[in-house]
Amino acid sequence: MTASAIQPKKQLALDTDWLSAAWALGAFFAFGFLFISTVWMTVRGNFKVSSMTWVTPFFAACLLFIAIGTPEKLLRIAAVMFAIGPLSRLVLWATQSSYETRLGNEIFVRWIESALFFAICVYIVYWFRLKIKHV
Repeated sequence: MTASAIQPKKQLALDTDWLSAAWALGAFFAFGFLFISTVWMTVRGNFKVSSMTWVTPFFAACLLFIAIGTPEKLLRIAAVMFAIGPLSRLVLWATQSSYETRLGNEIFVRWIESALFFAICVYIVYWFRLKIKHV
C-alpha cells in the first residue's frame, strides 16, 4: 500500500499548443450553437425561402475551390456538403422552379447543414481525445 502512495499520480497533458486548443474550443461552441439554432428553427417551422443574390454563386464557387484545392479529405467532404445549399439554390433559380419546390429545398438544406454542424462538433471532441495524454 505504501508503494502506491509514493508513486506520483498521472496528470493530463495537452499534446498541442494552447492557441489551437482555444480555437478548437471556440469552434466547438460556435458550431454547437449553429447546430442547436438550425434544428430549433427547422422544428419550429420558421421557413423562408432564401432569395438568389450575387453572393450565392460566389460562395458556391469558393466552397468548390476549397474542395478541389485542399489535400485534407475531411475538409473536402465538408466543403462539398456545404456547397449543396448554394448550388441547389442556383439550379432551382435557373430552372425557375415553384415556391413549394424551393421551400422543400430549404428544409432539406437546413437538415444537411445541421448534420454537418453536429459532425464538426463530434470531430472536435474526437480531436481533443487524440490530443489529451496521461503523463
